[in-house]
Amino acid sequence: MKKILILAISCLSLLIGEFALAGVCKLPGFPKINQQGNILFLTWTIGNERSVFSNQFDPNQEDEDYAEWVHAGFPAERAYDPLLSLKHHRSLMANVNWDPKKKESILRQLDLMIDIARLQIRKTTCLETELFRRHLAFVSPDHYSEFGAEVLMSKDGKRLKIHFISERGSGGVARMNLLQEAIAADLKVGWKRWLHIHNHPFDFTNPYGDFAPIGPSDPDLKVYVEHRYEAAIVTDGIHSFEMAPRHYQEMYALQP
Repeated sequence: MKKILILAISCLSLLIGEFALAGVCKLPGFPKINQQGNILFLTWTIGNERSVFSNQFDPNQEDEDYAEWVHAGFPAERAYDPLLSLKHHRSLMANVNWDPKKKESILRQLDLMIDIARLQIRKTTCLETELFRRHLAFVSPDHYSEFGAEVLMSKDGKRLKIHFISERGSGGVARMNLLQEAIAADLKVGWKRWLHIHNHPFDFTNPYGDFAPIGPSDPDLKVYVEHRYEAAIVTDGIHSFEMAPRHYQEMYALQP
């Protein structure tokens, strides 16, 4: 079957739906592995195939165990729903005793984020799921930790290079700056930045029930704007919030 190449898109959702085929989720080939103590670096170079961006696949046992853990973490009166979690986060921010102008700015940004999320939250793709699986294999689900990944595209659009980092004991956030030397070398030979992907982990110890708002933080938005990704994605391992440039630029413009 002839492969259809994706030369340029503004939003990954163009790849999902009518082209999606159910089956096993697995990235082609094997990544280059570089573990340095508590830091795991993985690099894939793969073809630009639509199956990588399908969200119609059969979950494996680890996916099902993780989903069960997530659902069990939410109270009975507020079941897991990423959009409702964003709205809950917004209600908590509305009750913080901030300077009125700062609060107004924060709430305007969150209102915009929720409006965008209504259309842009979807099930995770195979790519996002595989990265998340690799992360959970390195750090347990209940260890508050983020992975980070950048996906580069070749000049002709036929290949993708994925740079991934997962880190234990980093205070929760993977240090994406540690990937930049390798990414800079790729950019010099013609690869271009395409996607940014990272996760927001659940924290079921939060006393206010602010477990895992899937929306991007202000530092996330700053990085997206600086590097001008074609799409930026925040995932919780079950659903993802996918943003085109216009989305993250509008949210960034409203930051306090």
